[in-house]
Amino acid sequence: MKRNTVISFKDIFTNHTFLVAVLISGYMLGLSGCLPGGEDVSTTSQNGIKSKVYETIQITENESDEYVTALAYGNNTLWIGTEHYVYSTEAVPVDDRFVKKHEDALYDSKVNSIHIQNGQLFIAGFEGYSTYKNKSWVRQPIGNSNEIIPVGNELWSATNSGIEILRANSGDWRKLPVASATEFSPTKQMQAIGTDGKETLWIGTLFGLHRLDLSGYTNFMEQLTSGNAKQGQVDNSHFWKRLYGDYQSPMGGMIGNEQGNCPLVGNNVQKIRYDKIKDRYFFCTKNGLSILTKGKWTSFKGTGSHLVANSNGEMTREERKGNLDIPTSEIYDIITVDDKLYLATRSGLAILYEKDNTSTLLTLNDGLPSNDVTSLAFDETRKILFVGTASGIGLIKL
Repeated sequence: MKRNTVISFKDIFTNHTFLVAVLISGYMLGLSGCLPGGEDVSTTSQNGIKSKVYETIQITENESDEYVTALAYGNNTLWIGTEHYVYSTEAVPVDDRFVKKHEDALYDSKVNSIHIQNGQLFIAGFEGYSTYKNKSWVRQPIGNSNEIIPVGNELWSATNSGIEILRANSGDWRKLPVASATEFSPTKQMQAIGTDGKETLWIGTLFGLHRLDLSGYTNFMEQLTSGNAKQGQVDNSHFWKRLYGDYQSPMGGMIGNEQGNCPLVGNNVQKIRYDKIKDRYFFCTKNGLSILTKGKWTSFKGTGSHLVANSNGEMTREERKGNLDIPTSEIYDIITVDDKLYLATRSGLAILYEKDNTSTLLTLNDGLPSNDVTSLAFDETRKILFVGTASGIGLIKL
């Protein structure tokens, strides 16, 4: 088994030119403060013994395909998404020859997310949607999909232009109209979906969240099918609500600081996870982690440099101290195991100990292939955490 070397890759997650364009357009990343009703929990470094990476997976000899974009574990198989292909492996420990390339899944196309539910595999990528049925791949070129998950008898796809829904009774993809959260944020870029599968569905966007009451949505679609409702009425329906945290917006040639309507720590939502054991939602954002537990919001963020705008609209960098002992606030994924939260960040794998709200960080020095951690997956049977990075995958025994 060969251990990966550290490889320098293009910074695909942070683009300063894009951030300036976002500011001018009014999308804006959330500010660091929380509104009343939220809670920033103070944390300090954990002095206990760190977990160690005991093995790494080199996916291919091609350095460009070592950049892991998505991970999922199910049916005793680790599924791996990269910038170009889908891979899988069943062997742990892993020898390079056991990593299988699936060219028919999403051929030479970036994999954005992989979701496994009830044994079924759902892959969202730059060219569309793929699944594995009857020992063969089924692909649908529906355009760029950031995440696809089943919701009841439907498939929901988060795209850069809204939500696409594949309804079982029609077999066709239909766009669900989504209005902008505020007049300063005309974005319809959907980036993540999370649900408990029963009551609530959340959609994470470039600017804030959309919350749907599933029973209300079902009733509305029945009325729509029977002709008792119009498609445009979805924006005013009681089952749909838009939530966003503090943000900045252009006002008469200047930049104004605006209050959000919820304590979301950041409006650029990267990932949503539902924890059914504790009935709570995790929202991973470019400005930290927000946790919603039965109506109560709690936020965590690291310390680091942030791009902000002053009253004249000039972009400057500002140091902000967070309540996590990590040098970044960008959170891309989360896995919870035994009262520990494992966070994928640009600076390594952060571990938040919920018992006392202390935190620590695993990096290259602890055996990770790269400090740029992009995605996570967990094998509950063998208690193995898979850590996807910009240079391969690290394995940690928990």
